[in-house]
Amino acid sequence: CEVNRMSKITKLKAYLQAKGLLQSQFAKDNGISEGYLSELVSGDKTPGLKVAFAIERATKGAVPAKSWLSESAAQ
Repeated sequence: CEVNRMSKITKLKAYLQAKGLLQSQFAKDNGISEGYLSELVSGDKTPGLKVAFAIERATKGAVPAKSWLSESAAQ
């Protein structure tokens, strides 16, 4: 679903921008490669559960793990 794809990009990207965080620093701090984080931010990839929960913890819930699920899987 394109709308859901945009909402998760917006959440992660908006969080990084709001906190003034560089993708490279966020990636390093959370054990994610810079390239992979870039793909997550752009929406080219969807994280597995481990990374999705790591992002949720790192963002203190601002980007919940469930936000990466498709609309049909979330229901």
